[in-house]
Amino acid sequence: MAESRINDPLTPAEVRRLLDYDPVTGVLIWRHREDVLPRVNKRFVGKPAGCPDGQYGYISVRLRDRLYQAHRLIWFYVTGQWPTAVIDHIDGNPANNAWDNLREATRAENNRNRMRRRHGLKGVTIEQRTGRWMAQIMLGKKNHYLGTFDTEEAAHAAYIEASKRLHGKFARLD
Repeated sequence: MAESRINDPLTPAEVRRLLDYDPVTGVLIWRHREDVLPRVNKRFVGKPAGCPDGQYGYISVRLRDRLYQAHRLIWFYVTGQWPTAVIDHIDGNPANNAWDNLREATRAENNRNRMRRRHGLKGVTIEQRTGRWMAQIMLGKKNHYLGTFDTEEAAHAAYIEASKRLHGKFARLD
């Protein structure tokens, strides 16, 4: 009996039976369930479900001996459907699973919204040959040259303008 349950697809009703979700804080909480592992579950009732993955900061939750990313599980919990695309964290924080911070996106849109992990202003590099500041932006796997500028700030302003125009709501300006 338990073996067939493990192979059955997870349902939204089952997720809601096992977990509560606070859409404001974005936290999944273990619910009390007498029918499944009552002895073990009592330790976890009322506590946050999941833990950070350690590498990227996403929260993972184990259900039925399988790990699920919390943001995908939350999408399933709220909408009743598995996401058809990538789930993007609007603020760039992979641990912030508040409902208002989650949206479906393509892989490219999600990559545009990634947090900056380097020094300096986004979209700006120094041109070694001239010593001027060069602005460029990626769109559709192609690098678009935006020009060279006397200051880093002027080059970044050009990047911001292009990012808003090309990437819309997925533009990450910092």
